[in-house]
Amino acid sequence: MKIKNFFKTLFSKENIFYTIVFIINLSIIIINRCINGFHKVLWICDLSSIFGITNAIFAAKHKIHTLTFNLLSTLILIVTNTYQHIWLNAFTCLFICTPLLIIGIFRWRKNEEKGETNLNSLSKKSIVISWSCYIIVSIIFIFILKALNGNLYYLDAFYSAGCVFGVILSSFAYINQFEFFIFANIFGIAMYILLTIQNINNLPLAFMTIIYLILNTVSYINWRKLRKQMQ
Repeated sequence: MKIKNFFKTLFSKENIFYTIVFIINLSIIIINRCINGFHKVLWICDLSSIFGITNAIFAAKHKIHTLTFNLLSTLILIVTNTYQHIWLNAFTCLFICTPLLIIGIFRWRKNEEKGETNLNSLSKKSIVISWSCYIIVSIIFIFILKALNGNLYYLDAFYSAGCVFGVILSSFAYINQFEFFIFANIFGIAMYILLTIQNINNLPLAFMTIIYLILNTVSYINWRKLRKQMQ
């Protein structure tokens, strides 16, 4: 019954926009597999795409499932990024994003049991500090990746740093997470397009990142509306 209700929540007449997004993403994956087959390890990127889009859909709906599917997508990205020598993103996914998402899941459930909100917002001072740290961390990542001969290190640096800050804020249910995710998506789109040129199996991830950008924007708008209603 829980599984049935789960899919009813995800796919319904009221959520036609999200249903269309999911179908488009799934269609891209199927077409790519029909063309390129399953002979390379990167076919598991398809699972990351599916979990990633599902995560973004639930994020827009302000549901705890967003953290669960984000965790599943992250675990698969660890494998694919390691395979493609996207070292920094693989490292951050394994040692930063994964533990933070697990903490976020338990924290969200704990707040629900207490009747506390899972919808926070950074102060103006904290926003300035966060973005300053993001720029500094991105620059540090660039030098590290360049020294390691990382693939597309300049895009990987800004993309990885943005995802890290986004995940940190998402684990504490801050609206501002979407500001970092949106910014990271822009660099992610460029990175995965170039990776697709190197290996066509990255095509679903490129489209997933584009859809991510759209859904994170929708999530940002929805969360701000919910915050205003609470105030």
